[in-house]
Amino acid sequence: MLGFVANEAGTAGTESPQVDVLRAMAHPVRWGILWRLAAEPGICACDFTEFFDVSQPTISAHLKVLRGAGLVTTRRSGTTICYSIAPSRLESLSRVLSGMAATASGRGLPGAQAAEHAAVGEADGAGGGLDGRAVPDQVLGSLHA
Repeated sequence: MLGFVANEAGTAGTESPQVDVLRAMAHPVRWGILWRLAAEPGICACDFTEFFDVSQPTISAHLKVLRGAGLVTTRRSGTTICYSIAPSRLESLSRVLSGMAATASGRGLPGAQAAEHAAVGEADGAGGGLDGRAVPDQVLGSLHA
């Protein structure tokens, strides 16, 4: 059930591409690889063993998962493969998560729903601060994709 996104009717739908990205990022070594690549783009696959207490084949397996999720790009230099972050997947995920956060806090709710949410929030001490802006269509579309 975790791998499926509920549609507007609340039933399981097709798996979201963001789920693949989140799965790839969820492993501590892969998360660390992404942080290293953010700090130092173009790292050779063989250099990651300096940063993590795992074998080269294990690093290669993690890089393959990141590459499959579209999170890293490769550049071959002779027999060496260098990796960099592919920012477009992270930017897409960032938009989806920002939209989700805005909706959850009430900032993404249209008009009357925002006012109702603000009233509920004020009643339970959570505060208002809602601006009634709608969640952009591309965010909603990717949430239900």
